Amino acid sequence: MASEPPPSRWVGVLVMDAGAIPIGAALLADDANLHGPRWLVGMVGGMFVLAGVMIARAAGAASRSPTPDVVGASLGVLLTSGFTVLSGWALFFSGGPQAWSVSGSLPLWLLPAWVGDVLFYILMGICALLCVVMALYAWRQLYRVVAAGGSGPPGARGLQ
Repeated sequence: MASEPPPSRWVGVLVMDAGAIPIGAALLADDANLHGPRWLVGMVGGMFVLAGVMIARAAGAASRSPTPDVVGASLGVLLTSGFTVLSGWALFFSGGPQAWSVSGSLPLWLLPAWVGDVLFYILMGICALLCVVMALYAWRQLYRVVAAGGSGPPGARGLQ
């Protein structure tokens, strides 16, 4: 099975540039046109920038030595923790299903209103739970990388 080549650095730069748009909107947008907290909009842009940095770093990963990568693990923790904060805010503080105008091909308007509310909380809860699991995994990976950088082999502490 052939492995996929790493992405080019320019893809990471494009993703970082895409993150500049929400950051600029958080800083410069009029309050009447902003339908969420400024910190949340800026955080979305920051997550794009983090993802772009991670993509750009992956392009140069072949030239690095196989030492533990604390920076990469830290970026993963920041990104997944950001997703957790975003999904938690959407679930608990966004105003619920009434604040979201969602449309699709399913004729949910035929069903009682409580069905749409229940679907919203089920789907958002599942997404929040997945984000928490990803963040915990990223924190575990960061712990392993930091612990592996200590004295002695990582196997002696059961971290393999």
